[in-house]
Amino acid sequence: MQLFGAFLNIIAFIVNLPFWIPFSGYVWGGIVIFNFKLFPWWVLGLLFFWSFVCSKAVPESSNEIKKQMAENGYTPSLSIQVIILKLLQYPTFIAAVYALKKVV
Repeated sequence: MQLFGAFLNIIAFIVNLPFWIPFSGYVWGGIVIFNFKLFPWWVLGLLFFWSFVCSKAVPESSNEIKKQMAENGYTPSLSIQVIILKLLQYPTFIAAVYALKKVV
């Protein structure tokens, strides 16, 4: 079980890398907005909707995870929750990386 927990911690660390910088979600969103001509309108609509949903849900979910961590300590299920929470924010990051690769 300890090996599984260590594996989950490594995955959580890797998944969290694009969001270490404070306000990095706004940076990724800004890259997408400034390069809006690269994307079809429906992709932009979905990205803006998803960014809005994540901006409301992530702080609440993070607080809930912190409460669970205070009650139960750090468990593999909390690692999985953190991984899923970060992966839900990835569409904007992936679109920003795509825009940067197209522009550069």
